[in-house]
Amino acid sequence: RAEYATINILAAIVLNMVPVLLVLFLTNRIERALGRVGLIVIRKAFGIILLAISIKLFAGNITYLFPHDQP
Repeated sequence: RAEYATINILAAIVLNMVPVLLVLFLTNRIERALGRVGLIVIRKAFGIILLAISIKLFAGNITYLFPHDQP
């Protein structure tokens, strides 16, 4: 929230809800199309993406955990 305005955050949440709902409604079709191995690959790929996002957030906010003002 420190980097973006509240309206931009709300717009991003609403815009992300559309594909999430679409995927939830089409889960059975997606599962049949990709198969077991395809789902495993997708799961691992999204795990790596989430890990990268968490590292970016942590690295960007590490200075707030350990301020330089201390003697």
